[in-house]
Amino acid sequence: MEWVTRYFLYQMNKWSTWQKMAADQAKPGHICYAECQKDLWNMLAIDADDRFQLSNYYYKPLVM
Repeated sequence: MEWVTRYFLYQMNKWSTWQKMAADQAKPGHICYAECQKDLWNMLAIDADDRFQLSNYYYKPLVM
């Protein structure tokens, strides 16, 4: 269960890095797309974390 949430967080961090790279190159369209992707992966991580907490009493949350 934990690997799913960690993968989603990894993807969120990857898009955050790409967003910063796009900002350095002043590409507003790329920045916007990266922001959307970053938010998508973050929402998936939060949802997975919440569901795993409900299904397993011993699950330790990874998303704060």
